[in-house]
Amino acid sequence: MTEQNTLDEKGEKRQKDMKALAGYCLMDDDFMRYVLKKNPGVSQLILQVVTGIPDLELTEHKTQEDMKQITGARSICLDVYATDSKGRIYDLEFQRSSAGAIPKRARYHSSVLDIENLDTNDQFSQLPETFTIFITEHDFFHQRQPFYLIDRIVHDTNELFGDEEHIIYVNGEYTGDDEIGHLMHDLKCLEPDDMYSAYLSEITRHYKKTEGGQEEVLSYLDEQRQKAEAKGVAKGVAKGVAKGVALETINTIDFLTQKRNMSLDGACEFMGISPEKYHEALETVQSDN
Repeated sequence: MTEQNTLDEKGEKRQKDMKALAGYCLMDDDFMRYVLKKNPGVSQLILQVVTGIPDLELTEHKTQEDMKQITGARSICLDVYATDSKGRIYDLEFQRSSAGAIPKRARYHSSVLDIENLDTNDQFSQLPETFTIFITEHDFFHQRQPFYLIDRIVHDTNELFGDEEHIIYVNGEYTGDDEIGHLMHDLKCLEPDDMYSAYLSEITRHYKKTEGGQEEVLSYLDEQRQKAEAKGVAKGVAKGVAKGVALETINTIDFLTQKRNMSLDGACEFMGISPEKYHEALETVQSDN
């Protein structure tokens, strides 16, 4: 490849990346993750509006936080994990697909916040107040409400259970002329000048309109792309190794049964594996064929 061809490819890639960046809004995964990682104030603003706590002040803020304390339990990666000055804990999730926001997922996220925040010798009364918040692109409950607050209640008395666990679904389709409606507009807005919030406008303008901000985001996206490619290669190598081992096992079993007249059970016993493992090896080799 000539130097000119290399330059042309880089130029084309740059044009594609800039076009993609122009089409990003704060609801887009990669762009959102970078903006929130670098600007905790954005998360704080969103939480203030969604919870209706105007003086909410974050003292801890992490993005893409892996949570798994119980051995064998399914791990989850939170978009935003945060603590405020009152000790309240927040999990802020952006869900463009309704399939990723099912109630049992919200329940699991909420339970992980509890596990993460109660140590061995702590009393149950020390559990902090928690908010699990899903901002969904569409109206998940189809009731045209700006948000849906889910708290446990005692059915027979219709009173709050008082466990201080809250789940909130925010309707990304809501367009009311109020704080939530303006926030949903801004999160989906492509042009900084069209945003209601001066703060979100300033942040978005930096990353989409200034050379320095554009370079930051594009470098991050390149890094994420390389990680994804490396992960895919590693997964492919691991799969190839597994298939190679399985093929060797099958060939050896076939040799013992066909050339040494062993039964399948006898060949498997000779190899130190169960017949079930032999059939698993067959499935591994036959997969993707």
